Amino acid sequence: MEPRILIIGRLQEVIDPLVDALRKRGREVIGTDDRVRARAILEDRAIDLVVLGGGLPEPARQELEQLVRSIRPDTPVHLKEREGGPEALIPYIESLVERVKRARAAEVDVHTYPGEAVDVVWDGRLCIHVGECGRARGKLFVGGRKPWCQPDVASADEVAEVIQRCPTGALTVIRKDGGAEEQAPTQNTVVVSNSGPLYLRGDLTIEGIPEDMPGLRFRAALCRCGMSGFKPFCDNSHDEAGFRDHGAVGEQGPGSDERGGPLTVRVIKDGPLLLAGDFTIVAASGREAWRGTKAALCRCGGSKNRPFCDGTHRLIHFEG
Repeated sequence: MEPRILIIGRLQEVIDPLVDALRKRGREVIGTDDRVRARAILEDRAIDLVVLGGGLPEPARQELEQLVRSIRPDTPVHLKEREGGPEALIPYIESLVERVKRARAAEVDVHTYPGEAVDVVWDGRLCIHVGECGRARGKLFVGGRKPWCQPDVASADEVAEVIQRCPTGALTVIRKDGGAEEQAPTQNTVVVSNSGPLYLRGDLTIEGIPEDMPGLRFRAALCRCGMSGFKPFCDNSHDEAGFRDHGAVGEQGPGSDERGGPLTVRVIKDGPLLLAGDFTIVAASGREAWRGTKAALCRCGGSKNRPFCDGTHRLIHFEG
């Protein structure tokens, strides 16, 4: 089912052509410049997302955002940037729709591939198709084959080693042979990928995550472009959004006398990631750039000091 969109803008004569163009693309969209009508729509219809036009004055945007949240607190509100003019609204909404669809599709996308000694579990909610599994030598994973994964073509230890290459936590293994379970590495690392997510490995505790994502105990890919439809996790929206940051890290950090141990990741609503515990930040070049025990890392994509937060999320009304 198409996501139901409400556009609230400044001028109806500007909104109407945009609504017509989006409907021709198959989108289910309503547009208005009237606060009273916006309230009636929100009260009478199920709306999946609200977009506030860039032409609205800031006080009006804030008032409308509060209106939406008072009626439908679970409906996302997106604030269109003022740059680009009305014509930029169509690709912006298209990207939002795709993110909603990906998030919906991922809700139940979990598959188990049984074997004699091990079962392999793939969680589509977390997979961003890095390809570590498919490029591994052997026939454990073969694209286009049904089933795609066949655990019995390799030894249990070989299967476990390939599964642990997955950087997102999408792949996990269930040992039925009494073999060693996955263990946290001795060093917690955060890799700042080239124009992509933050890849975390370690003894991870990511607060607020579902209990049915066991791979996140040791591996995770967290969004840093601000556009993921499945925050805090990456869903490859950085490609679609044109996010560009080559993963350099300018700071060195205070250092740490510890080594490894638990790393807690707290996702601040509409704000950064707060990391606590001994960890190393690795630049996209592979350089171990920063070491310490506490940091606030950018999630909105707008920081001028990436990968660290500089408070830009408040200026751009980041949500997530």
